Amino acid sequence: MTKKVIVSAVLMALCFAVVNEPLVAQEENGERNNTIRHPMLVDTTSTVFKEVYRFWCDYKQAQMEEFVMRNRPHTLKTADFWAKEELTENPNPDMILQSIYPPFAFMNEEFLGVSMRNDTLYELQTIFYSHYPVENTFEGVFTVPVVKTQDGYKLINKLTLNMRKYKTYQIGWLTFYYPYTYPFDEEKAKESFNRANKVAKELGIVEVTPIKYFLYENQTELLHGMGVDGSIIDFNLSNNIIHYGHSLWQNRKVDFTQGGEGIIHELLHVFIYDLRKNNNGHRFDEGVCCYFGDNVNFTTNEYQLGRLKEFLNDNPQINLSVNLAQGYKDVDGHFTNDSTASVDGLLYGYGDSYSNHLYNIQVVICEMIYKKGGMDLVKRMLFETKRNEDEYEMIEMLLGVKREEVNGVIREYLREKY
Repeated sequence: MTKKVIVSAVLMALCFAVVNEPLVAQEENGERNNTIRHPMLVDTTSTVFKEVYRFWCDYKQAQMEEFVMRNRPHTLKTADFWAKEELTENPNPDMILQSIYPPFAFMNEEFLGVSMRNDTLYELQTIFYSHYPVENTFEGVFTVPVVKTQDGYKLINKLTLNMRKYKTYQIGWLTFYYPYTYPFDEEKAKESFNRANKVAKELGIVEVTPIKYFLYENQTELLHGMGVDGSIIDFNLSNNIIHYGHSLWQNRKVDFTQGGEGIIHELLHVFIYDLRKNNNGHRFDEGVCCYFGDNVNFTTNEYQLGRLKEFLNDNPQINLSVNLAQGYKDVDGHFTNDSTASVDGLLYGYGDSYSNHLYNIQVVICEMIYKKGGMDLVKRMLFETKRNEDEYEMIEMLLGVKREEVNGVIREYLREKY
């Protein structure tokens, strides 16, 4: 091999090493868990890039501080990072993406770049990875609009921009938003409004504050509407028709995939927030929203509780007095509460792609409480339960069932009723 060839080979190897070596962002307190795409692929020397990237890092730090302070009286620490119109539209704009993902500061990140869309609008794009169940588990690709104002760069949610392009249908306090391609069902929307009004009155809500309901054909479009361009949620089922929705309580917004105009489950979450006046939700909320509203899989409670009965029969190792929500899996794929029988040491939520038995177990508890003492007793369970673990104490207080009896009582109730 000639010297010229050797030198060329060495230079190529060095270039390859440089291209594949990510830049690690530094903070005053040390390294953050994020990298920047290499400058051969993105212009990190750009003044705008540096300004937007610095702004984004500062926002994430404020977001983490906001998360730590979330249950204490305080002003929104991230407010200064948001455009005025965004704060007008959303009292807590952080919730738009946080409702799907935890604060970004707790995740690994690969910052992809910044693109100019017009004279004042930029978009940054970034990828996040979580630490669970293994390191570098892909979570999503985020596209976040950034507007340049007299006060500097400000964030605005993609949903706020997108909603201007959607069709709307209003009935009373409820306004539906949906893309022009969405097959909106007006009759189902009217029926849902009437059912939601009935539940609101039973809960003691005299007048419902307006709520916006966003509808999309599938999960992918729903996530795109909020600025998530790729997510593990997209790939739950190969045909992409799994139903999905969630509530943005503080911002008085809910969303759902196709058919959501016939579902009031997420609306009831907003009602509960209005009554509780804080974000301290717990798993019993899901039982209430399914029992008085709808199951998110578009099936009846009777059907789901029948499946729950079969599930518990197929998994006799499950002891609901130990855990009402999740368990380990043994070598045969059955659930158990015995960690020594676990094949991987991980806890899994009871259920599958078609039935969330964490929800269904809460439906059983809700039904038992409602039949004993009506909505007043249900509201006690909702608002006196502070943590998930406190649920056992409340079950004993309201139903007279001790913790060690819960497993047998729920199984027997299902055998008799379903």
